[in-house]
Amino acid sequence: MKKGNSLFLRMDYRNDEVEWNEQVFENHLDWAKRLAAERFFIGGGLENIAVKDGPPACLFEAKDIKDAEDIINMDPLIVNGLYKYELHQWHMVIYSDNVFE
Repeated sequence: MKKGNSLFLRMDYRNDEVEWNEQVFENHLDWAKRLAAERFFIGGGLENIAVKDGPPACLFEAKDIKDAEDIINMDPLIVNGLYKYELHQWHMVIYSDNVFE
C-alpha cells in the first residue's frame, strides 16, 4: 500500500430492477483482477461469490474518497446498474509494520 493512501470498504446491494447479466458479472471479475494487480484489493461475497443474491463487498486502496468513487464507477456491476453500493473509509488503527511500501 502506498503511504498516504487509505482503505475504503464498498458494500454492494443487488438492484432487483435490473435483470442479472452473466457477461457483466464476468466483466466485473476482470475489472477486479486488474484492480488487484494495481493496488491493495480484497473482494468477495459473504456467501458463494457466484451467487448473485449474496452480499458482496470489497476493501481497496485509494488516494481519497473521490479516487475511491472513480474506481468504483468503472466497475461493470455499477455501470450497468446490477448493484448499488455504500462506500466507507476504513480508518486503520492497528496494522502490520510492512503495510506501507
